[in-house]
Amino acid sequence: MASHTSPTVVATVATVLGVRLHFKSGRALTKSPLRNGEWEYRAFTAEKKPNENVKLTACFECHKPTANHDFVYSYDKLKSAGQ
Repeated sequence: MASHTSPTVVATVATVLGVRLHFKSGRALTKSPLRNGEWEYRAFTAEKKPNENVKLTACFECHKPTANHDFVYSYDKLKSAGQ
């Protein structure tokens, strides 16, 4: 007697509440004083509109101690991946 098995599919449904970005632009895209070097911090709503209610100072202050690694915590991993 032959047996038949089906793959198990696990799906996760999540609701996007918003997006926070830390990006390097090479030039100021906003007039925000919250810049570490060439890095800027932005937040958007689920509707893809700028979210001015997010306190981005927390992002700025958290990344500030990593100035010697271009304000990125995973700098060493990124550097080794590029070699």
